Amino acid sequence: GLGCIGSLPRTMNGEELGRYVCKKLSAQGVRLCGTQKERISRVAVCGGSGAGTIDSACALGADALVTGDVDHHEALYALERGLLLLDAGHGVTERVVLDCVVDRLQTVANALQWNLDIVKSDESHDPWMWVQG
Repeated sequence: GLGCIGSLPRTMNGEELGRYVCKKLSAQGVRLCGTQKERISRVAVCGGSGAGTIDSACALGADALVTGDVDHHEALYALERGLLLLDAGHGVTERVVLDCVVDRLQTVANALQWNLDIVKSDESHDPWMWVQG
């Protein structure tokens, strides 16, 4: 399915996890929704618009879900479920898999003997401007 789930190198609270996600994804910031649990250890991740994985994340025992493009009603739903939600943005949460996608596409193209060079564009931008209050 979409996304993955795993354990953090150490337990964190919501704010620490937010800073950790920013650092790992080189994100300008994250939006947090949910209880600031002191012991977050199991985290689900789904790049892009992954709020549709809230139920799966809960069913798999995640304390938090890192994704992008979370809307108001999805955030309220996660809050009801007791899941900490971290929205780091659509593009930044997808960018981490691009090298793997390029490698996979190149492998398939080579296996089919297609004369293609698959390259990752260096052009990437977040259409949203982040303003600090």
